[in-house]
Amino acid sequence: MASEKGPQVTSPKGIAIYPHLNKPNDRFGDNPSYQVTLQIPKSEAEPFVKQAVKLFRDYCKTNSVKKIFGSDKHTKGVPCCVEKDDAGEETGNMLLSFKATGWPDEEKSTTEKVVYRPLPIFDTKGQLLSGSNAPLIGSGSTLKAACRIDCWDGGLGAGVSFRLRAVQLLELVEWSGGTSSSDFGFGEEKGYVSKGVEEATSESAADAFDF
Repeated sequence: MASEKGPQVTSPKGIAIYPHLNKPNDRFGDNPSYQVTLQIPKSEAEPFVKQAVKLFRDYCKTNSVKKIFGSDKHTKGVPCCVEKDDAGEETGNMLLSFKATGWPDEEKSTTEKVVYRPLPIFDTKGQLLSGSNAPLIGSGSTLKAACRIDCWDGGLGAGVSFRLRAVQLLELVEWSGGTSSSDFGFGEEKGYVSKGVEEATSESAADAFDF
C-alpha cells in the first residue's frame, strides 16, 4: 500500500468515545492499536476536517487516484462523519477517529507477554503522565489529540488516517471497568437491598464511632 506522511496537527477538544489510550486495543486481530473517537462540535471540527480534505485532494491529484475509500459525500476518504441521533437527525457534532499502531517494547516484553510502548498522555500543564501517574481514561473524558494526517492508497481505495501521536487530557472520566450500577444506567431505587450491603453499612458506621 502506497502512503504519504502528512503534517502533525492538533485537534480541537472533544469528548472521548470508547478510548483505548492506556493500552492498545487487541480485540480484533494481530495489530493492537491505540485509538479514540472524539465528539467535536461541527463548527469547531470543520476547519480541521477541511485541512485533511485539502491534503487528500492534493494527494489524489498528484498520484492519479482512481478509487476513494468510504461513502460519505462530504468527508469521503477521511475518518470522520456527522453525528446523528437514533431518529437520524444531526446532533450538531462530528465524530473524528484517531488511531495508532501499538509498538512492542522489546526490552520489557517476554515470550509470554508483550509490553507495548505507552502513548504519550499530557495533562493541562503539559506534564507527561506515565506509569502509575497515568489515569485510566474512559468515555466522556475531554481530550485533544495530536496526530499526523497521512494519505494512502490500497486495495479498497485511497483514504486518510489520523495517526495518533499523543493526547492531552483536559477533563477526566476514569474508566471503571463497567462494574458500577451507573455504568449500566441504574440509579438508586426503593426496594430490595442486599443483606451483605446492609451488614457492611452497619459495620462501617460502627467503625466511625469506634464502637
